[in-house]
Amino acid sequence: MNASAGARSADRAAPRGARRRIQPGRRTTGTGWAAAAVLGSAACWGLSTVASRGLLDVVPATTLLVLQLCASTTALALASLREAPWDALRRAGRGAALASTTAGALEPGLSYVVGLTGLAMTTAGSATTIDASEPVLTVVLVWLVLRQRPERRLLAAVVLGTAGLVLVTGGASLREGGAGSASGDLLVLCAAALAAGSAIASARAVTVLPTATQASVQQLAGLVVAAVALLLVQGPGALARVPDLGWPVLALAAATGLVQYALATWLYLVGLRRLGPSRAGLFLSTVPVFGIAGGWLWLGQAPSPALLVGAAAVVGSLVIANPPRRPAS
Repeated sequence: MNASAGARSADRAAPRGARRRIQPGRRTTGTGWAAAAVLGSAACWGLSTVASRGLLDVVPATTLLVLQLCASTTALALASLREAPWDALRRAGRGAALASTTAGALEPGLSYVVGLTGLAMTTAGSATTIDASEPVLTVVLVWLVLRQRPERRLLAAVVLGTAGLVLVTGGASLREGGAGSASGDLLVLCAAALAAGSAIASARAVTVLPTATQASVQQLAGLVVAAVALLLVQGPGALARVPDLGWPVLALAAATGLVQYALATWLYLVGLRRLGPSRAGLFLSTVPVFGIAGGWLWLGQAPSPALLVGAAAVVGSLVIANPPRRPAS
């Protein structure tokens, strides 16, 4: 058997969805589709956040997170069956399984728990403004951990996108007046750093694991962390009180979990496979923009001029980071 035939044989033997190992961040012919996938992920997160905010009026934050992750983990586990997940994890090795588990434990696990704790101690405006630092933290961690030095174009895009995020989220701080708590702000910053770390861990496994398998492992790890936090904060009786919420609330929590976590995570990993964590993180800076659009369409919350300028800056940063390709001559 020659080398090419052997390669084809090994490729057929690999788990479905894990056959091609693509270096994260490498520009390929599928970059456009990858960018669309991450933008779709941002839309899922941003638009479903509007519905989640309404649920928080009747459901405690940690309880809601557990309910949403239960729905998303179940859906992704079922979707991964066609990928033979146990076989895929065995072939990928312990390193890939550990990276995926770590990514899920960091986000949506620890990042959300720490972020919600910090949000309770500071203002929402301060929290969202600090959270805008995630793209910068992601680029820094990629540089330090993966040894991938960012391009000047990407650095410029991150600066512009972060400035736009500050404009988008900073308006809340001005409306609220008052200052946030220093300890609460620090916890929110830690949450942003944990989310950036999750992106790095995901990038280590995304080239060798099928997408639904990796997403289900991450969501399961996040669910375990969230469930432990729920039991520690509210006690064992928290789970017994869940049926008292009523089926309409539980159904809406499950629906938002499917969109905000299952679909959003799957789309993000599809894009991460080709864009890499730095570029994918920049696309996720559009999450507040989609959130503003959802608030405008469904809640009648018209955006201010500062929000529109900030949204334009975020979109401009994506254009800078992803210039149109020149056709080959």
